[in-house]
Amino acid sequence: MPDSLRLNGRQLILLSCAALFWELTMIRYVPGAVRVVGYFTNLVLLSTFLGLGAGTILAKRIRNPIRWFAPLVVITSFAALLLGAGDTLNPEGQFIWHGGPVDSALAGEITLYDGLRQWATQFGRAPAELVIGLISILLALLFVPLGAAIGVRFSRMEPLSAYAYDIGGSLLGIVLFTVLSAWGTTPVVWFSVGFVLVASLLFREKIRWLAVFAVAAALALGAAWILTSAFEWSPYQKLAVKPVTTQDLGGQGDQTVGYELKVNNDYHQMMLNLGPSAEPHPPLLAWRGLYDAPYEGRAPGDVLILGAGSGNDVMAALRADAQSVTAVDIDPVIVKLGRKLHHEKPYDDPRVQVHINDARAFIKQTDQTYDTVVFGFLDSHTLLASMSSVRIDTFVYTLESFQNVRRIVRPGGKVVLTFAATQPWIGARLFRLFKAAFGTDPDVSHYDFTNGVVFSVTPSESAPDPAKSLATADEFELPTDDWPYFYLESHSIPGIYFLFIFMTVLLGVVPMLLVPKGERQLNLQFLFLGAGFMLIETRSVTEMALLFGSTWIVNSITFGGILLMVFLANLACMRWKAFRPTTGYALVAACVVLHAVIPSEVLLSLGVTARVVLTIALLFSPIFFAGMCFSSSFRNAEKPHVSFGSNLLGAMIGGGLEYLAMLFGFAFLDGVALTLYGLAALAYLRTRA
Repeated sequence: MPDSLRLNGRQLILLSCAALFWELTMIRYVPGAVRVVGYFTNLVLLSTFLGLGAGTILAKRIRNPIRWFAPLVVITSFAALLLGAGDTLNPEGQFIWHGGPVDSALAGEITLYDGLRQWATQFGRAPAELVIGLISILLALLFVPLGAAIGVRFSRMEPLSAYAYDIGGSLLGIVLFTVLSAWGTTPVVWFSVGFVLVASLLFREKIRWLAVFAVAAALALGAAWILTSAFEWSPYQKLAVKPVTTQDLGGQGDQTVGYELKVNNDYHQMMLNLGPSAEPHPPLLAWRGLYDAPYEGRAPGDVLILGAGSGNDVMAALRADAQSVTAVDIDPVIVKLGRKLHHEKPYDDPRVQVHINDARAFIKQTDQTYDTVVFGFLDSHTLLASMSSVRIDTFVYTLESFQNVRRIVRPGGKVVLTFAATQPWIGARLFRLFKAAFGTDPDVSHYDFTNGVVFSVTPSESAPDPAKSLATADEFELPTDDWPYFYLESHSIPGIYFLFIFMTVLLGVVPMLLVPKGERQLNLQFLFLGAGFMLIETRSVTEMALLFGSTWIVNSITFGGILLMVFLANLACMRWKAFRPTTGYALVAACVVLHAVIPSEVLLSLGVTARVVLTIALLFSPIFFAGMCFSSSFRNAEKPHVSFGSNLLGAMIGGGLEYLAMLFGFAFLDGVALTLYGLAALAYLRTRA
């Protein structure tokens, strides 16, 4: 291999690793900085696709693109600082800080300069639509330099070799970020590693540009430190703690009674002292009644708590003299904070066993049965993955999930669910879910001061007819594994999503307008391939979460597996040059149809080994053949950077089409993916003709 090709290959690996690493960094960092973005992390992903695709197409129009990366990171970081400061700061413009010793630093504060505080207050009050729109534009611009640099390397290399380097670098980026997440690192570390990856590509730049890069990197790290250093970061979200007084709970006085826990700048839960030593304030009595409700008038026996969090539910079971308590929570840092800060130390009791796992996955995997099953305040503020619009807790609040609970409840046992049902239709939906799954009406209790509603039921001896339960779900729009949108009142797409889709499509036209008229090209085949592949990816991510849990480890394995399948498909096409795209299209269609006709319930009913084998066959085989479709077509691309950029823009379109699941369910996406691959096949045949 000539030295120039070897050099371009190494640079492409570094670029792809940096692009994927920065993509994951922004998906974690921006929602932690700007509260509203935390509910739309998939929009962050689509913005990065837009930037990478636009940059790749404009590769020959942008000189020395890497020079501009660090300054763009500075602009994005300070925009997040200003737009998110209204949530990060309290009304006096001060951070809540919990680093260091618990007794003093939990109440400590870091005061910002007055000028920054005034600006932050003004920007922090911007409308959500404006905030999301501005962040999306900045993120798209941020990834244009990386896309342009990737496009330049693609134009210098044989297409499939370049693609192999690109996928290999992306795999390295996922592994690197996964390791850093496992170590519990913060965004300051992520930014530092990301800048090192990009800086390694600047070895031929002049001193002044290296100085610009260094200064910009320092400023961006400073902005990241201001917004993140005072907080805990788990693999899912940013966490902050502050003391809670009786006045905070709506009562009298200022006695400290616990701590409030926020995730991504939004209230999540409290660690309250509800034991015998607590003062008898009305708010505390109400909260104690809420947590003690599952055990009124009965012995708890063996208790399972789903969403144990920082320990209030666990302590209530212990106060009721439970024989054993199995505490399940998905976030290890929340449990760690509960061990450290909860006044009653529930996790120190030898009767308590802690499992860091997804609630739905634990329900399916356990072979134990329980006298009492308690769903805590199990509401997530974090999306399942950047490719999906569903939340981490989505598959817990479905009809099939509640039906699975029946299996682990002993005869005469009790199922209790606590929820902050602030909307009447949420309470009505939970009531109907209980009745459809457990065959009887639940008892419902409301508790003042808490916003909490407790649903409790002893399942009927005979399980309801599954067909009738599903009919009830359709009639009342109850969430199911196919339509798991518990937080949507009906089958609909919220207006803010339409706004974002319109904006991204509009921005997607900009790269074409910047190219001279005679050079404007968009490869329709690769555009449709990108859109279809994105939907197949989304189905794989959501299905893996349903089958094995919504944990970050499962998501990392899924993303790594997807890239590995694409890499193997590309390698197969490099070795098997007789393979034709038409064969690939036929195999993709067959795999998608096979997946559509085999329901998830079949896989869920299998043992772990059989489930893993069939999952690989059903979920990853269409990804492999879709990769062969791409690589066998990409092999003969006359302008690889245009084809690759078109594919990335298509992925952005596919991400927008994912929202159709809010209307029709996830099974509908199989039909959309088939249609897109059909259009790609027609575009390919037309090109050949």
